[in-house]
Amino acid sequence: MTATFAFFVMAVLVVALLLLERWPNAPRVLYGIAKLSASTLFVGYGIFAVLRDNVIDVADAYLLLAFLLCLVGDGLLVPRGSKGFFLGGLLFFLLGHVTFVVAFFTRGVEAMSFCGSGVVALVLGVGVMAWLRPHLRGVMAFAVPVYVVVIGAMVSAAVGAVAAARGAGHIAPSTILVVGTCCFWVSDLAVARERFVRDGYVNRVVGIPLYFLAQLLIAHGWQK
Repeated sequence: MTATFAFFVMAVLVVALLLLERWPNAPRVLYGIAKLSASTLFVGYGIFAVLRDNVIDVADAYLLLAFLLCLVGDGLLVPRGSKGFFLGGLLFFLLGHVTFVVAFFTRGVEAMSFCGSGVVALVLGVGVMAWLRPHLRGVMAFAVPVYVVVIGAMVSAAVGAVAAARGAGHIAPSTILVVGTCCFWVSDLAVARERFVRDGYVNRVVGIPLYFLAQLLIAHGWQK
């Protein structure tokens, strides 16, 4: 699977998702098919990325597990109006983010870069929580701060992994990995705005493309 093919097919699926979001009373099953097709694509591209040298190590296995957890999260978020499915999706995405962090650390993370970017992520996370906290109730008042910390750690671990690769003279993971995790972070902000602050199509226009782009970029930046 070439990068050009994967990104082209993903673009088509994302456009379909955005059109379905805009289509009043669109059959939810069509949306689910398009979304899970896009999720299956990034899992497939992840498998392609780790198999380039025909060897899957422990870090690769964690990366693929993270993609699979996100795929399950996507499936749980297809139904609308169900708090239970939303909480389940949130849990699987949280586990996915944690597993990405484990994958990055297993591959190798440069401590100073991780800590330095972690400070930036912490400051941004405090700002995000100041924005979201007035809108959080019940279990979300606990779950969302945990999620913000974990997604910040994911971005910081990506920065540390790229720095460690550069220090060892390796070309992968590349800086594309960091771009992917940052896209993930912004897409999560769009989801949070949609869910807790203000419902609107603009949230989907920002969040959906960035989320699926993020997954492909993470896989692409991971390639050996």
